[in-house]
This record gives sequence, structure tokens and C-alpha cells, in this order.
Amino acid sequence: EGLFIKELQRSGAVGDHRYGASQKLTVQHKGEWHDAEVIDHVADSVTLRLGTSGELITFMPHPWNHAPREMPSDAFERVRTWYIASLRRSHSHIRDALTGRSLEALQQCVKIDVESDLSLSSVVDAQSLAMWLCDLHTERCLGVVAELPTVVLLTAGPAAGKTTLLSQLVTLMLDRDLIPILVKVQQLQRRLIESRDAFQSAWNWIDAFLRLELGNGAHYRMLRQAMVSRRALLMLDGLDEGGARRVEIEQHVAEVL
Repeated sequence: EGLFIKELQRSGAVGDHRYGASQKLTVQHKGEWHDAEVIDHVADSVTLRLGTSGELITFMPHPWNHAPREMPSDAFERVRTWYIASLRRSHSHIRDALTGRSLEALQQCVKIDVESDLSLSSVVDAQSLAMWLCDLHTERCLGVVAELPTVVLLTAGPAAGKTTLLSQLVTLMLDRDLIPILVKVQQLQRRLIESRDAFQSAWNWIDAFLRLELGNGAHYRMLRQAMVSRRALLMLDGLDEGGARRVEIEQHVAEVL
């Protein structure tokens, strides 16, 4: 089984999709996301009818520019607008642990040192990290072959600013195409213990966690569509707080997420 998986990945067939007529999709066309309906799928191209305009286009799908539709784009944007406003209220300010004062998150200096073979000398703080992640995402949306990993690991001692940096990153992403999803690993571990079956049947554990936390309503479906269409920036805070499930969670991050 392991050999088969490696050969499948090596062949490039992973992420190859075929859609039948009338399949409802969300697609990125000319820099924007649209509702679309499949008319025909032949070889590597799909004939689509876009949204309410009814325009017919020939579309070249790859994993970063489309996904099966969870909800119509107008409903998605309404929930996304509400979600962004909620995140802005939650992350634009942080509370000083010593004084209790409310501080602007982006005014706090959290320095980043890069330990990597990659050329990331420009990444020195949350602002430059956000720009780098967005640049990677833009390349993927254009169908560029992925030569760099789309993941970073932030490490530091206690009270060094990791959680503050994540709040900064959330705030910086609110006016961009990427939709931030922040999960506390301590809460993820609790859900894993309480609802093991929900995680075993899910396509990934963040999806299972969000469904348990939010139910099956519009909030969850918007975030699910963001993940399926690779418009989400997943952030896990406190990998060292995974408790008895830490090894499983780290393995899931490395091999699935």
C-alpha cells in the first residue's frame, strides 16, 4: 500500500479530477471566484457556464483554482464578511499579561529568524511572513509547479510572542484573498479524545474540528469551501500542547494538512 501511494504521488495523478455535466463548482477566473456549472469535461479542459451571466468558458482545472461548491458565492461572501469582522475584533488587540492593558497587535515587535535552506532572508516579522505566504499562494493559483513547501513552523520559548505573531498574521490576512483559520491545539486534542469517530471519518482533522465547534451551518460551510478551494491559511497554535495526542496531531499536520 505504501509503495502504491508513493508511485501514485510520483505519477502526478494526485489531485486529478473529472467532473460530470451539471456539477456545481466554485472557480477562480480572471482573479476572481465565481459560481460555475460543468457543461462538459474532456481531457484536461472543462467547459463551464459562469454564474448568472451564463457566459461559457473553457477552463483548465488544477487543485488551486477550483473546488466543488459548498454554497453560492453571494452567500459565501456574506458569511466571509461577517467572519472577517469577527476576526478583526478578536485579533487586532492583545492583552498585556503583566499590565492587563489592551495593545494593538501590529504595534508589538515579534522578530523572526529563519532557519532554512530556502532563500527567505526577507522574512523578519509578521508583515514579511504574510507577504511570502501570499506570494506562494498566488503562484499556486497560477498553476506554477510547487517547488517550495507551503508551510512554516514557528518555534520559540514560552512567552516569546508566538501567539502574538499569529494574531498579527490573522490581522494582516483580513484584507487579502487567503482566509485565516486559527485552531488552538489544546482544544483540538480535547475534541479528538471526546469525538474520535468524527475525526476518523473526516477528510482532515481541521474540518472535523470546525464541524464539531460550529455545527453544520453557514459559518462551517464557508470555512470548508475555503479549505477545499485552497483559499485558507491554516494556523495551529501550540503544537507542544497536544498532550496524549501530540504525536498523532504532528503526524497529521506533516502528512495530511
